[in-house]
Amino acid sequence: MRELDYIKTNWLEPLEKLLDADLLKRLNAGEAFLLRVGRHSGGEALTLNGVRNIMIKGQGRDRTWEKQPKTWWFASDEIGNKTNLLPFGWILVEIEPKSTDVQLQQWLENDCTDLSNWMPQQLAKQNQLKQNAEFQQRIQQEKIAAEQQHTEELRLKQEAEQQRLADLSPIEQEIESFLKPIPAPEHDTRLLQELEKGRWQDSEAKIVAKKIKDLMEQAGKWLPDFTGDNKQKVKLKERSQKVLKYLRD
Repeated sequence: MRELDYIKTNWLEPLEKLLDADLLKRLNAGEAFLLRVGRHSGGEALTLNGVRNIMIKGQGRDRTWEKQPKTWWFASDEIGNKTNLLPFGWILVEIEPKSTDVQLQQWLENDCTDLSNWMPQQLAKQNQLKQNAEFQQRIQQEKIAAEQQHTEELRLKQEAEQQRLADLSPIEQEIESFLKPIPAPEHDTRLLQELEKGRWQDSEAKIVAKKIKDLMEQAGKWLPDFTGDNKQKVKLKERSQKVLKYLRD
């Protein structure tokens, strides 16, 4: 990898110095060892010298078995880079170290500035992604809860309306059915017109008249005792007195 100028120089040179100092002795003495872990470790790191037999996938379904890998995987800041690359997943395992390897510690803390900068950036990025995911999940949950609440409110409203209609007398149900297609501001006028046509008689006529009176009162139209000369209010007075006549008969 070094001969092909793949590896990042300012990562490789300090590592070679560490190996030339004390680290290589510790590795040879069995006091520490290297492991390749995680994705892109490669077939060579997952097999043993002497019995290595790596499956090489060719085009289509063709496969061969080789002693060495045909592909190396590297980390890079840019796609297509062929220099300044870093290998994936190397870790150093120390077996009950008697003291801290000062040179190694300094390299990890000070010399690997890219790694030192990258780690907090990645942690911050992961935390932000986690917060975004939690926020989106909370928004989705709130949306679902709001939809469920709206559905429940509609259901209760429909049940209440069904119960209200069921509790009405036949004449009250007839009035409800008659007024349903008519705009609300016209309800009292249209009911009075039907009443004057003789659609309802006797006790039913009084019930309809009482309904008209209630509607007119709600709309501020009930003026049976008006004494002024306002033409509109005079008409409302006449209408109110017609309704009173039905209520008194």
